[in-house]
Amino acid sequence: DRWPEHNEEYPPGNRIGLWCGHQRHRKRTGKLTDARYRLLDGIGFQWDVLDQAWMEQLGHLKKYRLSHVDRWPAPTEKFPPGNSIGSWCGTQRKNKLTLAPARERNLDEIGFPWNPFEDAWDEQFDHLKKFRAAHPDRWPERREQFPSGNRLGAWCQNQRAMRRRLSSDRKRKLSEMG
Repeated sequence: DRWPEHNEEYPPGNRIGLWCGHQRHRKRTGKLTDARYRLLDGIGFQWDVLDQAWMEQLGHLKKYRLSHVDRWPAPTEKFPPGNSIGSWCGTQRKNKLTLAPARERNLDEIGFPWNPFEDAWDEQFDHLKKFRAAHPDRWPERREQFPSGNRLGAWCQNQRAMRRRLSSDRKRKLSEMG
């Protein structure tokens, strides 16, 4: 379910990866015969190695989400070990406007957060609404966690400290809470 990498040999001494690269180059330059194209295409030859690498990363991201259902990779996170999945996610966000529609669709289908900072703010705001519903007479204290493990009190304090820099929409949402 993978194709040889550029420098790969199989069996040892046979530079199959280099040969595959030559076939791709011949196709791009119009020098690959129709017969050879059909033979290679018939076995599912991977014509676009960048697409193969992208799909491999998407597969890693899906596996990551199976074992980390409550979060997405941090920017420096490696998964599997040695693979910069967090950096890859950041690259997808940065390139969203030029991403192929099929790739964007693949990410949307797994609920990929295009703007994790916006999503994190919205999630904390939802926690605050639940907190206020459970405790209508007070706000979270500075060190209070709600739900357990979530530093909602610190988040509220940060919102107060940044009130001049908050968007008008965020200010409105917070003000409407009382």
